[in-house]
Amino acid sequence: MPENRVEEPEAPPSILEDLLKRSGTYVQGVVADHVKASVERVLDWTLRRTITYLSAGALFATAVIFGMVAGMEGLKQAGAPAWAAYLTFGLVGALGGSLLLPRPAHRCERHARGDCDHH
Repeated sequence: MPENRVEEPEAPPSILEDLLKRSGTYVQGVVADHVKASVERVLDWTLRRTITYLSAGALFATAVIFGMVAGMEGLKQAGAPAWAAYLTFGLVGALGGSLLLPRPAHRCERHARGDCDHH
């Protein structure tokens, strides 16, 4: 037989429970707003910096290419054979590129301890 249960109406939250619930909601909103603002600032800074570096890199590469072409044409006009002009500026470009690359870390175990003679 099914039992007839009388359900009691849910008691309204006390003032303390209501205050805690509202405080929690407020704190969550403040934290969410703070995190959102921080993320927006970081993204804005990162994107601005990335675009600036890409633009500067493109302009630098363009300037280097035009400079090398002009130097090569100048060597040709000065009477140097075309192969010498290409070879000279190819070597200059390779040297310039190698100077821009980061140097590898020193792999000597004694160097890490500080008792290595060579640097």
